[in-house]
Amino acid sequence: MKIVICVKPIKTEYVATNGLTGEAYVINPYDIPPILDALALKKKFSCEVITLSMSVPSSEQALVKLKAVGVDRVILLTDSKFSGADTIATSKVLYHAIKKLEDVDVIAFGNHAVDGETGQVGIGVSELMNRECILGIKSIQSFENNIVLMGREKDGMYQKIAVSEPFVAIYSDFSLQQLDYSLIQLKRAKAKGIEIWNCQLIGIEEENCGILGSKTKVSHIERELISKENQIIEGTVAEQVDRLFQLIQR
Repeated sequence: MKIVICVKPIKTEYVATNGLTGEAYVINPYDIPPILDALALKKKFSCEVITLSMSVPSSEQALVKLKAVGVDRVILLTDSKFSGADTIATSKVLYHAIKKLEDVDVIAFGNHAVDGETGQVGIGVSELMNRECILGIKSIQSFENNIVLMGREKDGMYQKIAVSEPFVAIYSDFSLQQLDYSLIQLKRAKAKGIEIWNCQLIGIEEENCGILGSKTKVSHIERELISKENQIIEGTVAEQVDRLFQLIQR
């Protein structure tokens, strides 16, 4: 079985995790469960685990740790032509990269990224690949003869389901758990490095990625400034309560 997990490195400031202040990027918390699940599956069965990430070159320091914990191939999709991509353009880039990998049985996504909150890319990739998309996945339990047994949460209930390969699985949980690896494993991973793929390598036309391939455009970004002022309410208790109700009802 070949499992591809689409992983998003996010800026550390989005995750309140102690001990990571010196690192610019960390793995999106919603992507940790499918990574750990795939690695646990790899220990029990014969399967190849690959991660795909579309990000900037400086996110490599976070991605190399995936190789340290046992991911077979860690691939960073990075190109100036990818910048400014919305969910549609991002889905197309990932789709072309997955096609290049060939014979992928399971494509896994976290529910969403904490720096975007859209949760649309996994569904977008499943549509482009014409594959069934299974939501609410908790874990992949086993597989045999192209049938994968999984646990998922739906309508407040836990279900055990059997699905035929290939398909897209979107996990529901998130985790702030740090990846477990030794310094030796990290050193070896850094020595091997990760794979870097660009626009030309995955064979996507420039007009289908980045700003050119996006249906939504961000015309302006402005930081919202919330001003506060103090006010002393004087008078009798009854007058103070009355004035306080007036302020609350504004």
